[in-house]
Amino acid sequence: VVTVPASYLATGRSVALTTSISTETNDDATDNNDTVSLQPEPANDLSVAVTAPKALVRDVAATFRVLVANAGPSASAAVGPGALRLHVGFSGSPGAVAGLGDVGWQCDSKAPLAGERSAWECRSNTALASGGEREFTLTVVPRFVDGNDVFAVTASVSSGLTEIAPGNNAAGAARTVPGYSIYPPPPPRLD
Repeated sequence: VVTVPASYLATGRSVALTTSISTETNDDATDNNDTVSLQPEPANDLSVAVTAPKALVRDVAATFRVLVANAGPSASAAVGPGALRLHVGFSGSPGAVAGLGDVGWQCDSKAPLAGERSAWECRSNTALASGGEREFTLTVVPRFVDGNDVFAVTASVSSGLTEIAPGNNAAGAARTVPGYSIYPPPPPRLD
């Protein structure tokens, strides 16, 4: 019995195993050898990272960046069983999403949703090669904030191929819009 780890095959290398048997008698040896070849199964190591803007300010546009990377060994396809998929979620104040920078992605909705929570299911327009990266951006304009509102973006990535290290396929980032006080602070006490 020979065991070949899936991680070895996932690197794109093939394995050939040749066996033979012999006897001490005069035997016809034409059928005493056999070779089995194992071809690697397409696999990739996808990852996603979400970067939040340094700060969020009321009524000022800011951008969350989602970076999808493929460490290989196989490319993620645009269509078919190995198609690259991206799910992006947003939570924050209503109407805050100003736009999607989804070049290279085909998303289920180009228009931002009006609610506090929005989500987009996207697929890659083109294959993502081993070692390749693709960005997705989400621009927000914090409006209608009433104090210390949190804006968060989450993302997860998948494909139909075997995933070598699924632990880095989801990420998120959040920022808080500082609160605004409509009343001046009370005067200091003198007692």
